[in-house]
Amino acid sequence: MMLPTKDTSSSATSDLPILVGIIGATSEVTNHLNTLLASNVAILPLAGELLAEETIGSCDGLIGLLDGDLGLSPELINSWAIASDYELPRLILAQHTVTGRADFDEILALSELVLNEDIAIRYFPIVDDEQQNYVGLLDVLTQEIVLPSGEVSAADDEHQNLTQDDRNELIELLSHQDLTGELLENQQKGFPVSLPKLRSLWDETNPMTVLPIDQWVSDSQIKSWLAKIPPRWIPDVFEAGVGKYISDCQDTVGIGIGLGVARLWQNNSVEKLVLINESDEEIDLDVPTGNVIYLDSRIRRDDIIRPKHSNYLVRSPRL
Repeated sequence: MMLPTKDTSSSATSDLPILVGIIGATSEVTNHLNTLLASNVAILPLAGELLAEETIGSCDGLIGLLDGDLGLSPELINSWAIASDYELPRLILAQHTVTGRADFDEILALSELVLNEDIAIRYFPIVDDEQQNYVGLLDVLTQEIVLPSGEVSAADDEHQNLTQDDRNELIELLSHQDLTGELLENQQKGFPVSLPKLRSLWDETNPMTVLPIDQWVSDSQIKSWLAKIPPRWIPDVFEAGVGKYISDCQDTVGIGIGLGVARLWQNNSVEKLVLINESDEEIDLDVPTGNVIYLDSRIRRDDIIRPKHSNYLVRSPRL
């Protein structure tokens, strides 16, 4: 079979479905995160058999929920290592860090220690006078206070002084990501560095970070992170032995990525879909239009989903 030679990094990938796995989240958290998603993005709760390497590796990104009362679960630790091997964009969401056993600073230290990760921190939560709730975020890069409403104001001297070391570390980290080397050179010489360039590097490099979710104080930051995830896991599709790029397929196609779950790439067709299993048995499906994922207990890894008339073969990508 011949694979297509079309560039998968082109603008043709911009509207492709994105699948983000999430570990340790309650239904309440998952439902809230679903309100922050673009139409081409879906969240898949990973638990039980869906924690298999093949399913995690079939996602485009991974979110782990860390609880200030409960710490890190073994499932999260194991899955994080898999996601790291696959170089998935990863984000930690921390809850119960205001009145829980561990505060936000302790969560950061625990994450770096247990997950063996270098974590870039841009946002620190700000608590109210009663030390019970988060009221906003301190952006250590811009030295601004960001409220949940999106309103922004300059941070006071106390906040700036408390986070100056964190700011210096973040600037150094981002400067090392500058391919031109200009920022790093200026930073090492003590020259002023470009704040717009640093912001751009934060967006481009998508560093691993931790965001608090108590009172949903980080909604806009989570939404921004989700919007930056590129489509990484794009299947190989063949028609009569010739590879087709997924955006050129005339039919909706899908492939099983684990026990009971499949990824879908839909067009505007309203044709009924079938599941083709390893025995070439055809099973009728009732798939809603627009779905990025489809859950059905009959699905197995590498099963094909397509219209009845279609002869497309769908294979897992060779990453």
